Amino acid sequence: MNKEIMKSYYPYDLRVINPSTSSTIYRIKMFDTETYFLEDSWHREIEISYKDTNYKPVLYSLNQLDSYIKVKGGISINFLDIISKLLTDYFSLIQVDPGNKWIKEILFNYFQNKSTVPFTHKIMKAIYNLLYRFHFDLDHLIESGEAIDAITLRVNPYDFYPINW
Repeated sequence: MNKEIMKSYYPYDLRVINPSTSSTIYRIKMFDTETYFLEDSWHREIEISYKDTNYKPVLYSLNQLDSYIKVKGGISINFLDIISKLLTDYFSLIQVDPGNKWIKEILFNYFQNKSTVPFTHKIMKAIYNLLYRFHFDLDHLIESGEAIDAITLRVNPYDFYPINW
């Protein structure tokens, strides 16, 4: 697994799975120089080399931005609504579209096509923080096979194991 990418999600209890051998869901407990440590729900630890490509992070596709996703013990969240609230309340921007589709289009084009965004650095920093916090795939890891889409799993690991805030 890519250490640099994992570090972006690490503060937010990133979940990891080895889809070829187990359905056990782990969280990253600690980084070391050549390895990292995973912990399952029974607090059993395993040590994995960064060169081991079998273990993959569990992320949400950006396509899920306008879906309701269960987090923290069953609370359903629509992330476009949260981003819209962030833009209108915190940054005092006017809400253009009650369905927030404009936000999804702007962010999807930004992350997928590297297009520009009409937001300041401060706003984008807040959006990045939110998307990393809720484990959205900002680096196309699902497409490249380096991550697993959380929606495809039988159990949502971020619902089953509540996120620590």
